[in-house]
Amino acid sequence: MNTAAAGSRVKTILVPVDFSAASREALRQAIEFAKVFQASVILLHVVEPLHAGSRLESDEFLPFHARLVETANRELTEWANAEAKPHAPTKHFVREGVPYQVIVEMANKTGANLIMLSTHGHTGLRHVLLGSVAEKVVRHAHCPVMVLRQK
Repeated sequence: MNTAAAGSRVKTILVPVDFSAASREALRQAIEFAKVFQASVILLHVVEPLHAGSRLESDEFLPFHARLVETANRELTEWANAEAKPHAPTKHFVREGVPYQVIVEMANKTGANLIMLSTHGHTGLRHVLLGSVAEKVVRHAHCPVMVLRQK
C-alpha cells in the first residue's frame, strides 16, 4: 500500500497505554503516523474492574480502586499534554473494564481506523497465564491493528 492510499484512510489512531516504556514508544510511533497522515490521536488507559462478589469489592478496597482511576486520569493527561498534543489533535480517556473489550469498543465508538499498541512479548507459560491483550485486540478489532513488540 502506498503512503497516499494509507493516508487517505488513517484519520484517527487509537493508542491504548499501560504506562510502560513499551506503550510510551507505541505512542511515539503513533504520533509519527499522525504527523504523516494528519490524523488525530486517542489515548486510552483501561483500569480493570474489581472482581464482582469478591473480597476486593469490600469497603477497604474501593478507595484504593478509586485512587487507581484518579492516578490513571492524571498520568494519561500528562502523557497527552507532553507527548501528543504538541503534534496532533488529541483526546484521552480512562475507562474501566476488560482491556481488550474496552479497546475494541472504543475503536468502534470513536471511528478509529488504526489501533497502535505495544506488547510485552510474553511466551510460553507466562503467555498462557497472562493472556495477551494485543492478541485479543487483533482478533476482535474491526480496523487494522499495529502491534509494536517491546525490544
